[in-house]
Amino acid sequence: MLGVAELIRDAGALLGRTSNPFWEPLLPAPEPVPATSGVSAEAPTATEHGDRARSDGDRQRDRAIVRSVTIAILAVLVAGVAIWRVYATTDFLTFWAKWNYSGYEHTGAESDTKVYPEFHGLVSTLDRLPPGRALWEGGASLGVYGTPLALMLLPYFTDGRIASMEGLYYESSATTPYHFLTVSMLSAPGNASNPQRNLPYRTLAEFDVGVRELQTLGVRYYVAYSDQAKELADRSSRLVPVATTPDVNGQPPRGWTVYEVRDAPVVEALGEQPVVVPGVSTRDWQDEVGVPWWDAPTRTPADARDLSLLDRPLVADGPSAGRAPARRAPRAPTRPSRSCRRPRRCRPRRSRRWT
Repeated sequence: MLGVAELIRDAGALLGRTSNPFWEPLLPAPEPVPATSGVSAEAPTATEHGDRARSDGDRQRDRAIVRSVTIAILAVLVAGVAIWRVYATTDFLTFWAKWNYSGYEHTGAESDTKVYPEFHGLVSTLDRLPPGRALWEGGASLGVYGTPLALMLLPYFTDGRIASMEGLYYESSATTPYHFLTVSMLSAPGNASNPQRNLPYRTLAEFDVGVRELQTLGVRYYVAYSDQAKELADRSSRLVPVATTPDVNGQPPRGWTVYEVRDAPVVEALGEQPVVVPGVSTRDWQDEVGVPWWDAPTRTPADARDLSLLDRPLVADGPSAGRAPARRAPRAPTRPSRSCRRPRRCRPRRSRRWT
């Protein structure tokens, strides 16, 4: 706005110096002064000096008026355009607030109508299944339910029976990067949000690895709506379709299919001895150890892919084959009690110098 004000002021000053005022043709022309005897025609008289002074003053006044009028007109035009643009852009904020605060169950003919029957049908279908974790295919099309994050409320609507792999505070979860890496391989193009930076996201071409990671994460239900994801899920021997929900509005998502993931327990005994990775700080564990291990199967050719790599968990410390157990803390030195006459037979006590 400061720059616009400077431009307006400069335009007014320039127009005031180079243009005659628009009212100047309406002013009467100055009458010629008659010559008098004894006065030279070339020598200016006092009357002529006064006329010149008044003429210079009038020109300065006219320039000031032109400059002021120009600045006022330009300022009004710029302000009007700015106010109109502000009004045009804030119309989205009004709709955004109305969309959010109208609720999930708002239906009707208005522009902020939600597809609540379809959303309610999916939640009710999942609520009738045995308890377990659910991971779904995301995408902007889920916004018809009120927000693309609507399925995060599965634990709320199912009284905790169906757990969500994406919670409202998933930023604080240690499994966040592994979750989003898995979703990227189980979602059709454009449906994976990939929100966390610096992660080696994959595509639907690695669908089999994504299913294996579902088993590692203990996910019981995989929920898909795109034709590409459903086709690959139907081919997988690790996924069993258990329920479907119909499409209501004829727009994506066009019906959901719920698959149960075979052999995906939440808690299980270790089948392999963990691999100890010492010397890595907690700050660097994710980028240097966790994510490369989780992503290892996708870096090998499909014909040589070994999904059993995920069965070998990595730990920061602990015993391993060919490695001595963790060292114990040093014992505090002892000294005999003063009341004991035979120190060798007395029971030692801890020194007060150690805490």
